Amino acid sequence: MAGTPKLGIVYDLGAARPVDILAAARRVFDPVFVFTRATSAPIPEGSVDVTGLDAATAAGKLTALGVEHITTFSDLQLVATAEIAAAGRMPFLSVATARACRDKLVQRRILADAGVDAVASRLLTRPGDLPALIDEIGLPVVVKPREGRGSIDTQRIDTPGQAREWMRQHATTTTDYVVEEMLVGDPRHAGADWGDFVSVESVIEGGVVRDVGVSGKFPLHPPFREGGLLIPSTVNEDMARRCRHLAEAAVRALGIHMGVTHTEIKLTASGPRIIEVNGRVPGYMPEMIRRATGFDLVKAACKVALGIPVGDLPELPAGVHYQRFIQPPPGATRLVGMADPAVVTAVPGVLRFDPYVTAGSALDWRAGTSDHIGVLHGAAADHRGALAAVTAAIEALALDYS
Repeated sequence: MAGTPKLGIVYDLGAARPVDILAAARRVFDPVFVFTRATSAPIPEGSVDVTGLDAATAAGKLTALGVEHITTFSDLQLVATAEIAAAGRMPFLSVATARACRDKLVQRRILADAGVDAVASRLLTRPGDLPALIDEIGLPVVVKPREGRGSIDTQRIDTPGQAREWMRQHATTTTDYVVEEMLVGDPRHAGADWGDFVSVESVIEGGVVRDVGVSGKFPLHPPFREGGLLIPSTVNEDMARRCRHLAEAAVRALGIHMGVTHTEIKLTASGPRIIEVNGRVPGYMPEMIRRATGFDLVKAACKVALGIPVGDLPELPAGVHYQRFIQPPPGATRLVGMADPAVVTAVPGVLRFDPYVTAGSALDWRAGTSDHIGVLHGAAADHRGALAAVTAAIEALALDYS
């Protein structure tokens, strides 16, 4: 579009699809999709390939096309985007801040040093060092990749025997891991039927932090696979306020002065604790917020990148809106059978089911949150109604595993 700004989108597998970005761009900006590596993600027409180029050369290539602003929706590209932005003098997170959003060890140290939240955390570079680190921290611990995403290869260890098994499975790994104190949730905050953690979605413009609200969670599936999202959460107003304040303090400590962030918070007996801060739009959440309020979180992130005021953030409507991830049980290797996905539309409170696999598909329950059967989308008058709708829909799908 003539006269509209161009926004570089460093694209990869992440929180927004090309169709989401193109919808957000309408009458606001011209998107220029940028690729820094070979990817299985769909490549839109007119994309710019900067694979193998250094940040300065990549920035020069974009500047020649009239691109003066840049962003990303992918964890995998957060640091690369920051490097290109710095080289091209484009507004974005600093390289140090982008690295802190990706590096779980660095992030923990920054939050601890700032007095925001101190969670015991150690770097594990050799699998055989795990017992010594456990001795320092104390059981239970969580072991996860230093720059992981989507709970892939994230495991809880409660016993020395589990530690030995982890070392056996990872004997030849060259990946750096982080060993952390296990934050134990208190079900009294959200209720026994719900996950013991929440998230806060923040919009940051010129260093001013505002939040869209506190989102609840369905219970985790072993080992740490998410069960889904809902708005609003089930926590009381005081706990929601404490979570929002903690999220803002974490965002400020990390030096995030612009963008949209997703902060996950554990609800413990001693209060809210930081699980992690993600320096980009959360996955799945934009669809649910748009459906519930009409507010486009993807467009908001693009406006921030362009320096265009986002305006008022949405008020959450009455009722409960949710996305429920259908995760295979531990040990499942194949989806043997599943009813026609359309059957769920007969269930009150369910809008649709988006299947990600079909009957006969191989499964790997260890592959993290994203390797699920599909997503239930729905809305109900209250939290009890949402829970009943999900229970009935899962029963109607008649899922069978081997």
